[in-house]
Amino acid sequence: MITKNHKVVVQDSDKETYELVPKGKKSDTDLYFENPQVLADIKKAKEDIKAGRLYEYDPQTGSVEPYAKNNKRQ
Repeated sequence: MITKNHKVVVQDSDKETYELVPKGKKSDTDLYFENPQVLADIKKAKEDIKAGRLYEYDPQTGSVEPYAKNNKRQ
């Protein structure tokens, strides 16, 4: 028997898993995307992309530079 204290995770392959959430309860993902700061950050990112304000982060050097479509890193 599964009670509200149990967590049920279904794995259908090596890459995909699904968590069953009781009716009326929100998952961690739901809570994340309902966070007002997350929603504001997503809105700002969409506006930046639309306005062409794109930046590229290089994890090897830690540098952040304006994105140049023709300037691909090797």
